[in-house]
Amino acid sequence: MNSTPIGQLRVQLITAIAVIVVSIWGTVAYQLASERGAELRRAAQHGKNLSGIVAEHFSSYAGGADLLVQRLRIQWTRDPKRFAEAVAAERKLRKDAFVQVAVIGADGWLAFSDLLGAKERVFLGDREYFKTHRGGGPDRLYVSDPLTDRLSGKLSIQFTRPIVDGKGRFAGVLVLSVSPQALIRVYQGLNFGANDFVGIRRVDNTPLLRWPEPGRAQSTPLPEIPPDVFKAGSGIEIRRGVSDGLERIYSYSRVPDFPLYAVVAQSLDSLLADFSTARLFYLSAGAFGSLVVLLLGLMMLSSLKRGEHVENELIGSERRFRSLTELSSDMYWEQDDQYRFTSSSGSGPGWLVKGRNESLGKRRWDFKYDNMSEADWNAHIALLDARKPFRDLELRRADQFGRKIWVNVSGEPMFDTSGVFTGYRGVGKDLTERKRAEELQALEHAVSRSLADADSVTAAIQASVRAICETEGWECGRYFRWDDKAGTLRFADAWGISDDAVQQFLAKSRELTYVPGVGLAGRVWQSRQPLWATDITQDARAGQAALARGAGIRGTFVFPVISDGNAIGVLTRQDIISFLSATA
Repeated sequence: MNSTPIGQLRVQLITAIAVIVVSIWGTVAYQLASERGAELRRAAQHGKNLSGIVAEHFSSYAGGADLLVQRLRIQWTRDPKRFAEAVAAERKLRKDAFVQVAVIGADGWLAFSDLLGAKERVFLGDREYFKTHRGGGPDRLYVSDPLTDRLSGKLSIQFTRPIVDGKGRFAGVLVLSVSPQALIRVYQGLNFGANDFVGIRRVDNTPLLRWPEPGRAQSTPLPEIPPDVFKAGSGIEIRRGVSDGLERIYSYSRVPDFPLYAVVAQSLDSLLADFSTARLFYLSAGAFGSLVVLLLGLMMLSSLKRGEHVENELIGSERRFRSLTELSSDMYWEQDDQYRFTSSSGSGPGWLVKGRNESLGKRRWDFKYDNMSEADWNAHIALLDARKPFRDLELRRADQFGRKIWVNVSGEPMFDTSGVFTGYRGVGKDLTERKRAEELQALEHAVSRSLADADSVTAAIQASVRAICETEGWECGRYFRWDDKAGTLRFADAWGISDDAVQQFLAKSRELTYVPGVGLAGRVWQSRQPLWATDITQDARAGQAALARGAGIRGTFVFPVISDGNAIGVLTRQDIISFLSATA
């Protein structure tokens, strides 16, 4: 993964472009779904209103036809001879409202028809309505399916009721034949699409009437009424037609007072014509918006590509700079605007690498450097606050073994492109070896001067021990010379700081002698190898633990003194506390 700022910005830009494009199409999809849903809700409400109108119209028309049938039935039972006059009067009032009025006798043969030329005998006992009435049951209106009349040859719907004689026996059927056009005339005024239709269906799901195609009501299936519509009396569903496969909204309403349902079917293709236009608009707008966003994104990515090239050049330059600084120094470091270390790199000895790792998040003065006083640090901080560079700041501290370690650091302030201070960066170099060499050289000169200026061997030894102690920072030192005659190490001289305990310790040491292999001094003389102990009061190798304990002496370092390849004595260093624990 590219972790450069421009690389991260490119990832963020690509993500933003993707989010914007997804948002555009999400908005388009939401808007299309909302508008389609709104169109379907409007169409469903429209279909519900239409089915209610159709149901009310059919109920009203059938109710009027039933009243006419009942009046004519009364006239027939009272005076069959004057029945033709009554029918003619009703026809004059209603003009072309019905095709014919007929009476079928109890034997199924036509007993009366108001059609001219209806002289021949016609058997109608096989009609469904005749069978229904002859079978008994309640006196109610029967509405037949559209049938071709055997006398007129016209398509008609029969509204019929049974005729009973004075004794309540079945005496025939009175038939009012009505042209389907009288029913569907009102449907023609409805706002229907090319694939829409309206129909009447019985509760047993058999079709009664359909427009358009009224003459094929039996052959063109109407949808079955859903079970929940039977319970509610009305309802809406969306499904595909059985015969043509077109998806429609079907609206159902119960015809009042009749076991019938009005069905209004609206094709979704025609209902969603306006929505299809809007859909094309939204899709075009979404495509255009996405294209604009992508073009702008490509332009910005191209600009970022150029910026990334420049950034990579700067990074390469920075890496080359660091490489050069590391070649000329032991470490490269950076600090933030609060002077806290943020990064460091380079090589060097183990203590320097460890110090770099421990410095992250800390300031330079958070570490204890024994050559820097509070005034020195205040002066250094003032230099940093003035945003000035600094050169060759030498710092000294003791490592975990009590050795002095030195580092030289230089730094310069950093600013961003707008000139705001962002911190310091610089280099550091290990000076320990150089400083050690300088100290040893100074010690050699000091010892040489002491030997040259001494007026006796004792004075020369004491001056040399003092020079070593002062140069190395020891609290006291003792020199034991080898006595060939006695075969022992014998106290020769010593030097110590102005401390009562130290001076008392040195005074009591004057009578000490060590044979080879006994005590720390005897062991060093015998092995010609240095030894150290953190607490000689607890070290079994020490021969004078009681003396050290009484003076408060703890740490010691013992090493042989070699001249011309031969050991001539032993030099010991003592500290009131352990020098190892003091620097741990």
